[in-house]
Amino acid sequence: AILKETDGRRHLEENIVRLRKDQKEAILTFLVTWNTNSRNCHEAQAVVEILLKHEAPDSLLQYAGIKSAVESLLPYT
Repeated sequence: AILKETDGRRHLEENIVRLRKDQKEAILTFLVTWNTNSRNCHEAQAVVEILLKHEAPDSLLQYAGIKSAVESLLPYT
């Protein structure tokens, strides 16, 4: 719903950046499922882009389940 608003992408980015690490880890888990569904894949890709843009690679490597999430996202990304 946020992405459909005027400046929705910016609002989504602002909200995701403010999340705690554990919340971002939870979103990452959901992204794997969202990305495999054509109805939600564009939203999932928007969130993946925001995470990659705002999180340093070393920081992302500290996320729980990052390896399996990346392996699951790659075929659909």
